[in-house]
Amino acid sequence: MCARVNDIETARMVLSALDDDAHRRALTVPRPGQVIVQTDAEWHYARATYLSSAERRAVAARYADKALSWQQLLAADAAALPPAPVPAQAVRLDH
Repeated sequence: MCARVNDIETARMVLSALDDDAHRRALTVPRPGQVIVQTDAEWHYARATYLSSAERRAVAARYADKALSWQQLLAADAAALPPAPVPAQAVRLDH
């Protein structure tokens, strides 16, 4: 996602897989909370609702009981990893 940026270089860093038209549009995103979203080689506008600091704190407090610890996140991440590859063994085919 790319919100309005101040220079074309920043747009290229965020939206690297997109064409120059998308990069130029990132300079002039029309509304606060509007962003450019990249999906493969296409882009679309999307909007997010602005929340004040007090509103963000209230949402965080409301769902604090659902937060995971770093240890839980690392364990979940490790569980999602594919198994380590088995090292290849040389096999002689001449006998």
